[in-house]
Order: sequence, then C-alpha cells, then structure tokens
Amino acid sequence: MRVLQIIDSLAPGGTERSLVAAAPVLVDLGVDLHVATIADRLDLAAPLAGIGIDPIVVGKNSRFRTMRSLEQLIKSTRVDLVHTQLFESNIAGVFAAKRQGVPRLTSLVSTEFGSSHYSTPDLRRTRIAGAHATAGLAAAMTTQFHAVSQTVADHTSKRLRVHPSKITVIPRGRDATALGRRSAKRREATRARLGLADEPLILVVARHEFPKAIDVAIDAFIRLSTQNPAAVLAIAGSNGSQTEVLHLAADVDHVKDRIHFLGARDDVADLMGASDVLCFPSRREGMPGTLIEAMALELPIVATDLAPNREVLGPDADLVPLEDAAAMAQTLRARLETDTTVETGALRERFEENFTLDNAVKSQVDLYKRTIEAGAR
Repeated sequence: MRVLQIIDSLAPGGTERSLVAAAPVLVDLGVDLHVATIADRLDLAAPLAGIGIDPIVVGKNSRFRTMRSLEQLIKSTRVDLVHTQLFESNIAGVFAAKRQGVPRLTSLVSTEFGSSHYSTPDLRRTRIAGAHATAGLAAAMTTQFHAVSQTVADHTSKRLRVHPSKITVIPRGRDATALGRRSAKRREATRARLGLADEPLILVVARHEFPKAIDVAIDAFIRLSTQNPAAVLAIAGSNGSQTEVLHLAADVDHVKDRIHFLGARDDVADLMGASDVLCFPSRREGMPGTLIEAMALELPIVATDLAPNREVLGPDADLVPLEDAAAMAQTLRARLETDTTVETGALRERFEENFTLDNAVKSQVDLYKRTIEAGAR
C-alpha cells in the first residue's frame, strides 16, 4: 500500500508532530509512505529522514500551481492513496488526486468555520467565508474523512455537509515509551535546567496564537499569585501573532520575574514531568494532544470546558468556563493544594486504554484500506 501524505509544512505543531510520530509505525505495518509539504518549513523532518523518508517540498506558489505540482507528484509516485492534512494541503491535494483518479482521505483536525473561528481577531469574515466555500468544494470530492475527535466529526458534518458515514473518528495517539514516566530524578534534573527548586510550577504548552488563550492563563496566574506568591508559570511554545500581547500582559511588577517564556521546546515531556499542574486555557481545539501527553505523564490538568477536552479527559476532569480567569485561578490553586495521586493514576489508565500510538496507527491503516476500496467502487 503506497500512500502519499500531504501537509502544509513540518513546522512544530500538533498535526505535524502527530504525522512524524505515526510515520515509523506506519512503515513497520507495511505502508510505503511518502510525505510532501507545500511550504518549505521542515523543522520536524529529521525523524522522517531517520526512517528513510525525504519530504518533498512542492512549493507554495499560487494554489493552481501547487495543485499542478502535486498532480505531477501523484502521477510519478503512482500512489494508491492520498492523505491530506491541514487547510492548504486539503484543498490542493484533494483536487490534484481527484484529477489523477486516486482515492482521497482528509484528516479533520479542528472545528473550523464555526462561531469561535469567526471571532478570531484579525481574520476577516469574507476571508473565512471564502475558505469555507473552497473547503466545501474539496469535501465534495473527498473519498473518506478521518476526524481526530467526535466533536470535530459532528462539527464538520454540519459545516461542510459531509454525511456522517464518510467520517471515521480516530483520536491522536502518543508513544508512551518516548514520553517516559514521572520520577523524582527527572523532575529534579529538569528543574535544575530551568533554574528552579521546589517552587509550585504551572505549565502551559501552546503556540502564541489567539485560540490558545495564553492571555487567560497569564491573567489567572496573576490572580493566583496573590495567594501563592511562590508559584511559577512556565509557557512553552513558539512565537506567534499574540507574542507581543502576551509579554505585555506578563509585565506586571509582582509576577514578571515568575512568568517564564520558554519558547519552542523539544523537551515538553520533561517539562511535564517537572511540573505540578498543566493549565490548558484554549478557546478552540480539535483533539488536544497536549492533554493526552499530560495524561500519560500523570500530570494534574486544569482545562477549559470544551467538548474535545471533555472527550479526552472524561467525566471527572477539572474543567472551567472559557475566558474565566478567576475560575481558572481558583481551580489551579486547588490542584496545587491537593494530593492528586489517585486521580493522576486514573489519567494514566485512561491514556493506555484510549490514546496509545500503536492503536491509533493500526486504526489508521484499516481506514487506508477502506478508503482505497471505496475509491475503487
């Protein structure tokens, strides 16, 4: 089974990391895997090179030229299936594969074109509406869909008018061996690198973008610090459209020395092992991979009350209303003051039952086979 996965880029992001993590397992299961990107951001390409996959950059020109380049690539590689992920690759990849008569599988990774999308600052409504229409055309030409959560499946079925029978839900998986386990030694070593001792440590893992709501986490931490002045907030994630806003929000005299912007990191698992609680304040999510990793590492979690977060964490999670910094601060404080050993053990069990990488990739291979069969019909 020869498969071409097309993605916008290999910049550090949740979907990109999931592709790279799944690739070795796909290869082990017998998939002849090829990877193409539209943009030349190849930050995560090294692990692919380690298994003999050299990503092909088709170049981000006009969408028409990108489509033609992908069409030539599909023709020359003679693939059985094209699997697209993220917006630009979904559009250009589906149109190109359709013209070559190759079955198309599209991954649905977020709740786009909803009210939360339209409320994002600096995104014009006309631009979103145009993207919505284009995505609808591509959806009509797609053979099958993979949704990372039931929430995303339901949302897309409604917004893009896709029949539910064409959507298969397969949650993202994570490699428990690569993540490792919590230990006193790991905690101490990571904290030493950060210049910390035993201070209560709250961790946020997110890009500096509006949907991630890091501004709410900072506000909550400022409120928390009046009652817990020793606490530290660490923010791990790459710069983005909100970076300047976030630094301004953190520039408050009594907390600015205890809010650390760590930038993009390749040691997030270590950071989780060193932290006391994960703060997950997102305004919008598709399938929160960060929560899955925190579950695997038995890290207490305080998250916003989003449907995908409930889907991942289960009925007993600490969830707070969106945009409610006061509730976030109160719940974080409770987590820092409570022995959560039993609860975090349950998180690990939930991870092992639902979110391991091997199970996710095996389900993905089954979906590949069904999509090829559907394309042949």
